[in-house]
Amino acid sequence: MPSILVAEDEALLAWVIEQELRDAGFDVAVARNGVEALAVVQKIPVDLVLTDIMMPEMNGFALFDALRKSQPHLPIVAMTGYAGANGKDDLARLRSAGVPVLAKPFAPGRIIDTVRAMLDTSRPN
Repeated sequence: MPSILVAEDEALLAWVIEQELRDAGFDVAVARNGVEALAVVQKIPVDLVLTDIMMPEMNGFALFDALRKSQPHLPIVAMTGYAGANGKDDLARLRSAGVPVLAKPFAPGRIIDTVRAMLDTSRPN
């Protein structure tokens, strides 16, 4: 089973996402911020990171940058309820790097569909 790391600071949302992923057959680890997420990927292999953008200690943009340096081919999916003008360039940068950005709230099943699509495209032929 593929292993997914969920980096999300809202406990209830993290739990809902974790349950949805587990129900779909994925192994799941959860981190509350980017610092915890980096610690997790250093300890255990993960196949994909699903990260919130706005988190304390280290946000999703900084997490993306750190992961690209340490694991450049690790698939990343971003989630955000953040639509501020200051973040539009950063969101565009993520999208141009092939990172899907899911707007919160998302429809049921959207995360699973996106995660599966990213895993399918990241697998070596």
